[in-house]
Amino acid sequence: MRFLLVVPQDFQGEPVPGMLHKYGVCDISSDPKETVFLCDCNEYDALILSASLEFEDCESLCREIRGQNDNLPIVRLSTKPNYEEKIKLLNSGVDIYISSAVGAEEFYAELSVFLRRNNRSKIQDPITFKGFSFSILNRTLFYGKEPVFLRRKEYELLEYLFINIGKVLSKETLLEHIWEDGLDVESNTLEVHIRNIRNKLKQYTSEEIIRTIKGFGYIIPA
Repeated sequence: MRFLLVVPQDFQGEPVPGMLHKYGVCDISSDPKETVFLCDCNEYDALILSASLEFEDCESLCREIRGQNDNLPIVRLSTKPNYEEKIKLLNSGVDIYISSAVGAEEFYAELSVFLRRNNRSKIQDPITFKGFSFSILNRTLFYGKEPVFLRRKEYELLEYLFINIGKVLSKETLLEHIWEDGLDVESNTLEVHIRNIRNKLKQYTSEEIIRTIKGFGYIIPA
């Protein structure tokens, strides 16, 4: 997954966003204009508003984001939310409140449940395909009842392909979504990870799981 965390300019760091790198890429912005620009240029799984961000800044940012993107999930981290402010932010575009006191695992679980149940997300969990069962919520991959073990980036790459099953994803899209350095990573990084995933999946089946679209990218065919 790829997140965009919005923080105040004097941001000192919060436990949950800091650990989100364990579950994907977490970009950080402290400027409203930059935030809107990043949301327009990138495909984020969620926009996360820091608990230390002022209510007024959250409200104006939500209204601006919703003016151009009604599908991006917006999460507000909070300590003890003010009831009136919470109602106003929900009306401005915030989708879900999550306590900033929770750990990264609980945050990821709550967000995953929200994405799965929300009408914007038609993703079933687990996703089943040619004998494999891939759980986004539990971060597990099975072939039948046998667990399949992947490295972190291999898992994130396969997760993004499964989430977009049936869609061709360009190499540029995959690099930018999975690696923080995006297009600046070594040119063969993506190919190496795809090859490693394929080799591991071939231990369980001869079926083609990831198909190469020559000159463009990759797809898990529906």
